[in-house]
Amino acid sequence: MHWPADHPLLTDDALRPFESAAAELADGYRVVRVLRHLERRRVATLIERDSDGRQAVLKVFASPRARGNDRRLRILATGPAASIVPSSLGVDRQGHAHLVSYHPGRELVELTDGDFVTTCHQVGAALRRLHDCGAVLDRSWGWPEETAQLDRQALRSTRPAVDHLLADAWNIDRPDWVCAHRDCHPGQVIVEPTGEVRWIDLDDCVMAPRPLDVGNMVAHLRRENLRGARDVEVAAAAERQLLDGYQSSSAVPLPGLHRWIDVAMLRLAALAVARHRDWPLHDSLLLASAALVSR
Repeated sequence: MHWPADHPLLTDDALRPFESAAAELADGYRVVRVLRHLERRRVATLIERDSDGRQAVLKVFASPRARGNDRRLRILATGPAASIVPSSLGVDRQGHAHLVSYHPGRELVELTDGDFVTTCHQVGAALRRLHDCGAVLDRSWGWPEETAQLDRQALRSTRPAVDHLLADAWNIDRPDWVCAHRDCHPGQVIVEPTGEVRWIDLDDCVMAPRPLDVGNMVAHLRRENLRGARDVEVAAAAERQLLDGYQSSSAVPLPGLHRWIDVAMLRLAALAVARHRDWPLHDSLLLASAALVSR
């Protein structure tokens, strides 16, 4: 494997120690492009096999989490969600490099308004399919973990709203825990040329209450309007389609859904500043969140 001179496996001090393991795992491939790089944390690279042009995604992590990711994807591969999630193609012995399948398509956020709204119905159905796949994973994430994370990430500007929400909230976990994505947002949905949808980046998948993923996706759809990408009518229609698609096979309870949405909105407000330095988006999300938590 030949890395371009500016590839993060050569330039990021936290990832460089795992370059040789990644090169061995991806032997016979060439780099197409870097898909995402989070400095000192991880990098995902699109690579192509010399022999037949088959493409894959090589993920390298600063922490040894690749073996667990491989194990969970292999569990999903044995059930009904196999066709809507990536396949694990290999992992290095130390657990820092992971090779997964690549499926071409467009991110949900790249679609025009009409296709965006229509596809959100399929996204809801695909999320329900993931939740109902029956996979039992080796880790869990519930209301206490979600609110503890919100508390840790709170800024001075979001602290009053966070404290108000946590003081007024209760442990709303229910026994109906499912295989959840946990990082569920429009950027994790690939729309294939056939129009079918597929989930990507299941590195955080866990057993969790259904409303965790549903609430996170709803918050991100509202964020599409608040960041100026969609008008309010389109964002609202997309949210309705998502929920209709999720419930289309049969209705299931989503206890405390508005609370999970509240948490996600406040987390996004903090991330707007901490990650993107976007104060206008922060203000819009915080105002929307304040309207929610004051009910």
